[in-house]
Amino acid sequence: MHIVFFQVVTTRTAGFQTIDLTTMVPLSIGLMMVLMYIGAGSASTGSGIKVTTAAVILKNVWTYLRGQRETVLMRRTVRPQAIQKAYAIAVFSLLFIALVTTLLALSQPNLSFVGLFFETVSAFGTVGLSLNVTAELNDFGKALIMFMMLLGRVGSLTILFTFAAQHDRLIRYPKENMLIG
Repeated sequence: MHIVFFQVVTTRTAGFQTIDLTTMVPLSIGLMMVLMYIGAGSASTGSGIKVTTAAVILKNVWTYLRGQRETVLMRRTVRPQAIQKAYAIAVFSLLFIALVTTLLALSQPNLSFVGLFFETVSAFGTVGLSLNVTAELNDFGKALIMFMMLLGRVGSLTILFTFAAQHDRLIRYPKENMLIG
């Protein structure tokens, strides 16, 4: 039981590898990737989308499913801008992870896709866990992993805001109820 608890904690940003992860079943590897993707707490120096971002998204989905108007977390109403930011962080980080994993798979066809995916998520979370793929990467692959480490630490929105033009629209369009889903 102690080793299970330790492995859960280490996926959050510690990166201590006490067992050979290649011997783990796929479900365990998948759960580790989810924990690495979520990452650390908001005030920590760890990476990932952060626990509060995941909590806001999950609570907002639950609020929607229950037909409620406001998302309330720990007796506080979450502002709509914070909810939008949480979704933007999650979506853009998933897109970056998918893009980098795809580029790795295309440039490293001899390596396991699951291993490359695990490396990418581990780099995004700046965790340091590996399925023994890192040493096999070529220079391009290592550069992509380094980019993911920077992205995970700085944040996908920060990177995107750096390149996106910031301006207020002078024109306001009418609101529309769109059919979703």
